[in-house]
Formats: sequence, structure tokens, C-alpha cells
Amino acid sequence: MGFIGYRLEYDRLERISQATIDALGPVRERGVMSGPTLGLVWNTSDGPLNPTKGEVATVTFGQAGKIWGGQFSFYKVTAEAKKYLLLGWETILAGRLKIGFAEPLGPEENLPIFERLYAGGEKSVRGYARRKLGPLNATAIPLEV
Repeated sequence: MGFIGYRLEYDRLERISQATIDALGPVRERGVMSGPTLGLVWNTSDGPLNPTKGEVATVTFGQAGKIWGGQFSFYKVTAEAKKYLLLGWETILAGRLKIGFAEPLGPEENLPIFERLYAGGEKSVRGYARRKLGPLNATAIPLEV
């Protein structure tokens, strides 16, 4: 199965720390993001909400740019694989692997902070708060918006 979509949004960031700007360089604080999204999904799981067996594989490509009328210009590719195995006794073994790549088209500020790839949070590495696992500034504080 595949999907196609279009993204049109206006983003405005507030209170970007100076440490983040020092580490990342110029950061665009506001602008229109506009562009298409394409994806493929392969799903053999036995349910969308609480699967007990099967696999799900997803590949997504998104692009935003000035050609689509926006101020941000980048592309992003992600791939995700999930596997579910019913062990019995109401126990399910679940595994997940997600990888991605994001690259600005032009200056680094064309890739918004919120589109960069971060680890940590409920759908990532457990035990770390959202966006708290990754690059640190000079005083060991995570870079974030």
C-alpha cells in the first residue's frame, strides 16, 4: 500500500536557546513549510492497535522547498520495521528499528529544528525524555528548541 500527501504549515519558534544557535549555527525561527510526502507501507500484522503477530515496514519521503512556496528547503527519508511475536501467556515480543536521514537544500537553516532527527521519548529510547538524548552544548545541556 502507498500514500501521498501534501504539507502546508506556518511555523514560528520562540525561545531558541543561544547554546543551540551556537552549536547549530543560524536557525530560521519562522516561515512557511510546503511540500509533498510519499510513502510505502507493507503490513502483515493482525491488527492496527494491538497486534500480536506479523510485521510492518514503512518507508517515507518528504520534501519541502521554495519550489512549493515555502521558506524551508530540505528532504527527509525515514524507514521503519516492526515485528510482533506472540509468546503465549498473554505475552507479546515486539521489536522496532527506525532509521532516517534529513538534509537541508542550501544553507543549514533550511532544515528546521523540529524536522531534525532526535532520540529519546516515548517512541524512541526509553528512559530519556523527548529530544534529551543527542547533541549537547558546551555546558552538557541538550540542544533543543
